[in-house]
Amino acid sequence: MVMDTQILIYAIEKTKHVENEQIHIRAKRFVGKMQEEGHRLVLPSVVVAEYLVSHEFNNEMAAYRALAKQFVIAPFDARTATIFGPIYRDKGLSMIKEDCPSKKCRRRKISVDCQVVATAIACRADWLIAHDSDIHRLGEGLVEVKEIPVIPEQLRLIDPKEAK
Repeated sequence: MVMDTQILIYAIEKTKHVENEQIHIRAKRFVGKMQEEGHRLVLPSVVVAEYLVSHEFNNEMAAYRALAKQFVIAPFDARTATIFGPIYRDKGLSMIKEDCPSKKCRRRKISVDCQVVATAIACRADWLIAHDSDIHRLGEGLVEVKEIPVIPEQLRLIDPKEAK
């Protein structure tokens, strides 16, 4: 399954916004459960780029390696580019409103979102996990786009400290 940038950020970082606390918990539990069960979690290379740009790392390559240890990093290659083109042309361009004051910014966002959807299709992903309504719209009919599933908290019947 492929993950969008927001899912990666929510899974890794605790946000300062109270409204995002539940999303952080859901994303963290989801990623943990999927890794625990041995599922292949894929990050499109554009997601890795967005994550690296949004933070100041002393060493971007070390940050990349840390991500690559936990996730498969999918390249934006020639095959993905041929999938991207029609998605951007047929769906993405119509989502960029003429009256949008920040049309240039919106165009970049939609382009990146189309790259994420194209990567999910190229990877033959069962799911694309995204917390972004644009990605849900762009993926409609092309790939199954889902919100972060709710993974219930595992209740412990025995306190691990007491069992030692």
